[in-house]
Amino acid sequence: MDEFTHVLSEHPSASSGLPPGARVGAWRVLHTIGRGGMGEVYLAERADASFDKRVALKLVQGMMTPAAHARFDAEKQALARLEHPHIARLIDAGETQAGWPYLVMEYVDGVPIDHYLADQDVDRVLAVLLQVCDAAAYAHRQLVLHRDIKPGNILVDADGNAKLLDFGIAKLLQSAEGSEESRTIERAYTPEYASPEQVFGRPIGVASDIYSLGVLLYRLLTGLPPYRVDPHDTAALVQTLGEDTVVAPSRALLGDTSHVGGARRRRARRIAGDLDTIARTALRKQPEQRYASVDAFAEDIRRHLANEPICARPDSLGYRGRKFLRRHAIGVAATVAVAVALVGGLVASLWQARIAERERARAEQRFEDVRGLAHTMLFDLHDELVKVPGTTKARAMLVQSALTYLRKLSAESDTSVPLRSEIASAWLRVADVQGGGGTNLGDVKGSLGSYQQARHQIEAVLKATPNDIHAQRLHAQILLHQGEVMYQASALSDAERVYRQALVECTAIASSGDPKDIAAVAQAQDGLGDVMYWTNNVQAALRWYALAQATEEGIASRTDPRDYVLSSAQIQMQRGNAENWEGHPDRARALLQQSSDRLQNWVATHPDDQSAIHVLSSSWMELGEAMEDLHDKAPMLAVYGKARDLLAKMAARDPADVGVRAHLATADQRVGDAYYALKRYDDALASYATARDAELEMVAHDASNATVRADLANTWYDIGFAHKDRGDQAAAVASFRESLALRQALMNQNPQAPMVRRDVANVEGDLGDVLTDPTEQCRYHRASDALWQQLVHEGSAAPPDNDAIALVHKQAAACR
Repeated sequence: MDEFTHVLSEHPSASSGLPPGARVGAWRVLHTIGRGGMGEVYLAERADASFDKRVALKLVQGMMTPAAHARFDAEKQALARLEHPHIARLIDAGETQAGWPYLVMEYVDGVPIDHYLADQDVDRVLAVLLQVCDAAAYAHRQLVLHRDIKPGNILVDADGNAKLLDFGIAKLLQSAEGSEESRTIERAYTPEYASPEQVFGRPIGVASDIYSLGVLLYRLLTGLPPYRVDPHDTAALVQTLGEDTVVAPSRALLGDTSHVGGARRRRARRIAGDLDTIARTALRKQPEQRYASVDAFAEDIRRHLANEPICARPDSLGYRGRKFLRRHAIGVAATVAVAVALVGGLVASLWQARIAERERARAEQRFEDVRGLAHTMLFDLHDELVKVPGTTKARAMLVQSALTYLRKLSAESDTSVPLRSEIASAWLRVADVQGGGGTNLGDVKGSLGSYQQARHQIEAVLKATPNDIHAQRLHAQILLHQGEVMYQASALSDAERVYRQALVECTAIASSGDPKDIAAVAQAQDGLGDVMYWTNNVQAALRWYALAQATEEGIASRTDPRDYVLSSAQIQMQRGNAENWEGHPDRARALLQQSSDRLQNWVATHPDDQSAIHVLSSSWMELGEAMEDLHDKAPMLAVYGKARDLLAKMAARDPADVGVRAHLATADQRVGDAYYALKRYDDALASYATARDAELEMVAHDASNATVRADLANTWYDIGFAHKDRGDQAAAVASFRESLALRQALMNQNPQAPMVRRDVANVEGDLGDVLTDPTEQCRYHRASDALWQQLVHEGSAAPPDNDAIALVHKQAAACR
């Protein structure tokens, strides 16, 4: 075994190994099964015979300092939570009486993956590799990197099941290291499979494991490494990894004379094309140019196996056509035969064409009439219905009818370019009504699907007429609306990608100087500010908000007064919220008061403007939150109460409006916060319960609405604190557990979002505080500390979190 680079001979006291029967913690050594850079590996069993289980016991050479204990404990806790059929579990860890760390891993009776697949065909290689990808992707969702993926760390048993070994062990060794003399352990990797960032000592992430999987794929397909260089020649390795030129696997295989010629050429043909592209994409020098995730890497492998176009390859009609032919070879042959038969009847049918011409013209006119009627219903009628209280159900019926109409119309293959533009506009309008900004039906999933349909239609128009400025504007608008819903659904990386594309397109269009086009640029800048805020990059968020506000101010005299008031007040509100999070409540209150005053003046003269009322209530709630540092809490309760009363009136006018109901629930939660700050715990619990019940009902209606699920998690969290301060520990525990379950689900859905992980760390720490069982207390304090330390290491912890981080770190350390 050669997993690690630390040299055993540096520790002569351990080089003789442990004799059979030696005790290490609760385990008895049976015999040595391997030796690697990290030390020796033994087959062991439970010494107390409490259960019959054989394990791989790894003795790590090196002493731990007290500071290293905490890091080691945090890392092993994260690894111990990995439960996956293709990951060898970390069962136990500790240190010997001599002070050496040891690890107890699940023992796997198998052979290295490259030996197992040496004589297998390409499809079998890919099938087994997909098992490894599933394991790696699962661990990444748990925020654990492998750091040393290679054949020696992947064993395949007799049933063909792969097991990924030593997950995160390189990080454990780094955490366990305590002496300056052996800092080289921080680069514990295998050079042949290491990413450029590992070799160059740069920060590593998911992309590093993807690179190692790319090397593994290359090796399993060809039996060759992607680089022809001695991995122990550091200078040559660094020079090679500094270049971005990897020979395609199929070409490398053709040049390898160690294989039989005929078999070599057949395998090269099988690999050429998609598999070349997949491997080379995973092996890109720059991390951001590789696959975004292991799931994306695996998805392209699955698409290749299914003869579907892969995402890493540029699309073309010829490429898609070849894939179609491979998937449907029999059907295509039958179609050709039918076509030949039809040609014979075509000549006989031509004489009917002239007779049909007149009827077709009449049918087209009727079609135009129907299309005009549908357009009137979808656009004009809906806009009028929005102004009428209590019409949500009617609008839902209108949307269902529109969807039926649009699906039929979109399926037509011979649709004209102008009609496609109309269809795209209709899909955009339907998406907005389903779950977009303003008053909507709360159907987030349906909304995202409709935006995608709109993009499909307008992109077909742009392909046919790339200089169509109307189509360009419509495409940019679709992106802006789609980005907003992705952001609301906490799909932050997708939202950032779409907003950045929208900003590029809007900036190009705005060069004409049209105020509406410039306003779209501000909308994209504002959206990027929101994404930066929720990924805890608050300084970047403030810069984007400032840019958006400057863009809006530049067109203030040339744009619609209502549009200017709403958009500028919204940006000002978001700036205030970000300033408050950065620890500047005075700046925040000044910005939020300006936003509220501007909106209140507008609503006073436009009392039926529901969008303005909605933004005003949000501005009041953010102002209330910025008052939390004031000694007198009465103003906070008053401003929350004003927002709540305003939204309650809107909800009473249209009880079926999901967007207003969600906003009202948030207002009830904020009122509960104010009562809590005043130590009026019974009143706080009553307000929290009102918010919780409304949110539970909305989640039952649409479980895909991540925003409402996050609100519900926050409400349960607040209920837990109110019960805790009233002295009801059991109710506090139950409420914190409800919040934790929701927050962990949101983290699994969006594992890279710092704000989401921060929420999980908070509730884990607070749950540990109210539990009475010391073992349970320690479990949650350690889990919370592990997440906080990850956020600190990434630079994603915010100043308001410092006290919580210090406290839970102290609690976790005390658990030893």
